[in-house]
Amino acid sequence: MDRNIQIARHAADHLQLLPILLAKGGDIGAGLQKQLGANRGDAAEMAGPHITFKTVRWAGNVNHAGAAGRIHGFNERQPDQIASGIAKLGKVPILITRVARQIITGVELQRIDEDGSGHSIRPGGTRRRQQGKMPVMQRAHGGHQAQAVAIAAQRRRSGPKRRQVSTDQHQRLLALCALRDKRQTAMVRRMNAALPPVIRLLPGRDRRVKAGHPWAFSNEIAMNPAAKALPPGSVVRLEGDDGVKHGVWHFNPHSLIGARKLDRNPDAACDADWFRKRLQEALTLRDKLFDRPHYRLIHAEADGLPGLVIDRYGDAVTIQANSAGMEAATPLILEALHALIAPRMVIARNDSAVRALEGLAEETKLLHGEAGMISVEESGLSFAVDPLGGQKTGWFFDQREHRARVARLAKGATVLDAFCHTGGFGVSAAVAGAAHVTLLDRSEAALALALEAAQRNGVADRVETQKAEALEALERMVGAGKRFGVVITDPPAFAKARKDQPAALRAYGKLARLGATLVEKGGFFFIASCSHHVAPGEFADAVAWGVQRAGREARILHMGGAGPDHPLHPMLPESAYLKGMLLHLR
Repeated sequence: MDRNIQIARHAADHLQLLPILLAKGGDIGAGLQKQLGANRGDAAEMAGPHITFKTVRWAGNVNHAGAAGRIHGFNERQPDQIASGIAKLGKVPILITRVARQIITGVELQRIDEDGSGHSIRPGGTRRRQQGKMPVMQRAHGGHQAQAVAIAAQRRRSGPKRRQVSTDQHQRLLALCALRDKRQTAMVRRMNAALPPVIRLLPGRDRRVKAGHPWAFSNEIAMNPAAKALPPGSVVRLEGDDGVKHGVWHFNPHSLIGARKLDRNPDAACDADWFRKRLQEALTLRDKLFDRPHYRLIHAEADGLPGLVIDRYGDAVTIQANSAGMEAATPLILEALHALIAPRMVIARNDSAVRALEGLAEETKLLHGEAGMISVEESGLSFAVDPLGGQKTGWFFDQREHRARVARLAKGATVLDAFCHTGGFGVSAAVAGAAHVTLLDRSEAALALALEAAQRNGVADRVETQKAEALEALERMVGAGKRFGVVITDPPAFAKARKDQPAALRAYGKLARLGATLVEKGGFFFIASCSHHVAPGEFADAVAWGVQRAGREARILHMGGAGPDHPLHPMLPESAYLKGMLLHLR
């Protein structure tokens, strides 16, 4: 392949620039003929003599070294063939060139002086003075406009005179598919359609985004008619009103979180290859953290994929898309997963209530393979998981380290595991040597899976289940004077929204009082909260209040959050949703 074609393809692949293949000396004509199907004469005529490459990004008002121009015409006989050939090269925005010496046949050049005025270079070397800004090219997405950056016509100090163009030739070329024509050609429309639209922040509302926050709220974005018309989940380029480019984002004009950052590179193409690279980064990290392929593979913003959660169970995967952007990108995500780990089963667990904030319906469905029970491995144990009917994504990987820590304290003790779900805490404690374990939950299906886990791991003779509302059952146990060496309380979120926070804190205080009362002297009490609307300090205060109301003295042995497969984004403290406290009670 011609080297210039290779250069253009490289630019297209990595800079998202459409190769308008103009090369020094016109020697790219043969390559154009081969790639685009144009005849050698047309290709050479397009290429022109003495042209050099220079790639630049789109900008609002561009002034390069005091001189700029814009493309005025292409070859009239080959616009569709040119567009088709360029499409074969991969990407489609525009590659800008600068003229080193002579006028390209078929292109009218404009020079912009530093004062903003322009000169139009005409055939025969005549000039016509023009005032004001150059016209702009209408963009396809929502009417957005971008100033067409162009070609600069300069004569080298020692170079020959400008080539003369005949009047007939000039008139013929002026009739070609000009960019400034109101009636754009199919090629120009294809170029524009491939560029993500630009969304701009309001004046003075860019401080958080500049500081690195991965969200832009709707009241920070200029919600003009063009922006409001974009479909939820659109890929956009976000810019400040000062022209600063903030990269590529997912955009939803109907959500409080208007934009979510995908890539800080404004030229990034968020295609299947881009998703594959992001997933590969997360996969490489997890392989360093865990010996077995059972973990949370993607944890939303912290893994560079906002609104997306992926849990891996060996060769089975569950996906939860909590944003319109990730919902729209699900086919690309599936393609990337198949390329990297080839799962036999993929389940969409899109039943989170936060999807309603994005205008999305709740649903659970099979995306790939055959539905059925799957297994999760943790600390050498095996647990059955129902990927379609269980809670959330099937298993709570976030409590992995807390389960191991509590199990080390359970040897020889009686254990109560309240809100046990499928028995992760209780079965782990039994395997670690607990004398007896009581599993308490209101879900009969969850208790059945917990018993199956006890049988799998050889501790069924020391595990019993009790179906009841946990808080009510705890009150009855307190009234009956029961005591346990280890009490575990891991409830679902008490605060689903900010308005629920006061009631949630009261509930955590009550739970701490009941749980602490049930712990025998010298025993251990673990309590957790997965409500991200409750801050760690507020949760600790509620627990301290409950323990004091139980008349117990306590010391905190550990306070922590989720495991390392649930990384935190430094600008999103609210993503630290899980709080766990382990106390020793006197």
